[in-house]
Amino acid sequence: MEADPLPAPRSRGGHLSAETPPMKRSACAALTALLFPFSLSARADVVEVHQQGFDFTPQEVAINVGDTVRFVWHSGDHTVTEGTDGMLDGNEAFHSLLTATVPVFDVVFDQALLANFPMPGNRYDYQCLPHVFLGMTGVVTVLEGPGTSFCSCDGSGSAPPCSNAGHAGRGCANSINSQGARLISEGTDSAAADDLAFHADSLLFSQPALLFSGNNAINGGNGVAFGDGLRCAGQGVRRLGVSVPDSLGRAHWGPGLAAAGGWGAGDTRFFQGWYRDPQFSPCGAGFNLTNGVAVIFGP
Repeated sequence: MEADPLPAPRSRGGHLSAETPPMKRSACAALTALLFPFSLSARADVVEVHQQGFDFTPQEVAINVGDTVRFVWHSGDHTVTEGTDGMLDGNEAFHSLLTATVPVFDVVFDQALLANFPMPGNRYDYQCLPHVFLGMTGVVTVLEGPGTSFCSCDGSGSAPPCSNAGHAGRGCANSINSQGARLISEGTDSAAADDLAFHADSLLFSQPALLFSGNNAINGGNGVAFGDGLRCAGQGVRRLGVSVPDSLGRAHWGPGLAAAGGWGAGDTRFFQGWYRDPQFSPCGAGFNLTNGVAVIFGP
């Protein structure tokens, strides 16, 4: 591919587990090791939301199940309270002060929280109780897509091109976000349903972003230096579409990607996002990439 193709903190829930029969577990492990030479262990991300004056920045974030949203205080006295009604009744999915004495508040959006506090579309609105009348609100949307994130540019695999490491589960740092851009999936892995879609964040407003797929994971899933990022997916590359990020740096692709991607039931594809970063890019290449997402398609 060319270089430029275009009260006290509270978060309540429980934990569920299911046991797989030993023979099936062994067979699954063997198949997984054959298909993926890199680790498939889920790497939860930590997404930071900063209190800036009377705003939460960024105001809207989309995350994967199991990710943590970390609220960071900078000044004044505030709260982080699930809901939109300006009230605290004890039934909130999460609530905490955000002050000089409680400067950080973490909420883990795991399956337990989603099950105990279900919201339409997994959308969790929240507010600062003293300042909701000033519009101090935010939104966390939890996506439950298939596949596994791989090829983080956090130094755990291949080295970042110019010491511009990002966070776990993300690509390399870019000119506007030291965490790096992230690609996450939505929908299902059903080839027949063809409802797989992707969401990327921390891109650059109005700068084109390309979603592509490949048949293998480069360098054992660790990627190789390419521009300001790591190239993670290769062989049989298919370009699946260009999206122009909105003012919050978000881009979307799909559903209906199967025709362009050429996959069917039983196929494995490795997805990644490429995007422009034409000014002030950390390594001077003018483009960067997200992490990768590996998906095994079912019927």
